[in-house]
Amino acid sequence: MHQNRFKGHHTGKNKKNYLPESFIPSFFDLVIWGHEHECFTEPVYNNEVGFHVYQPGSSVVTSLISAESKPKCIGMLELYLDRFRVIPIRLETVRPFIFQQIELKQFAYRLNVQEDVEKFIEEKIEEMLMEAKNWGLKIEANIEPPEITDPLVANIRSLPILRLKIEFSGYQITRTNFIVSRFAGR
Repeated sequence: MHQNRFKGHHTGKNKKNYLPESFIPSFFDLVIWGHEHECFTEPVYNNEVGFHVYQPGSSVVTSLISAESKPKCIGMLELYLDRFRVIPIRLETVRPFIFQQIELKQFAYRLNVQEDVEKFIEEKIEEMLMEAKNWGLKIEANIEPPEITDPLVANIRSLPILRLKIEFSGYQITRTNFIVSRFAGR
């Protein structure tokens, strides 16, 4: 199946084109759902229609939303007579994507001046970089990556993707470009 699976959109708006699982005939044992990008590693049984749904998601980050910050996997489907199982295999060469959302008012006890806010944001970015480092990325020894002659492209390929969504209510907008520039190349 290749269609929107859920009526709700990540921004809260309803999608116009989606297919309810109840519209799929119940004689199926397993429906493999494409189009949706969020990765679910196990098939889920739908009691209403009597079949399993497996949604492997996208193999790369395509949207900077929380649902895409899970590790990316593929699945190996094993069939035996009328039984099946999906064995999730984590993709190890995908750029890590770390997503965090914070509200500064939750940390008001330690954010008294503009410099405190900037330092706090920098600390959060450092934490995210450490999380990305701990994703355990590796390239298998027997697979040679293609030769990349452009040093900018070669460097970008190895960098994590970070998205820090900040609710600034009650605080001045900080010098975000200044903060971001301090992490260039990392």
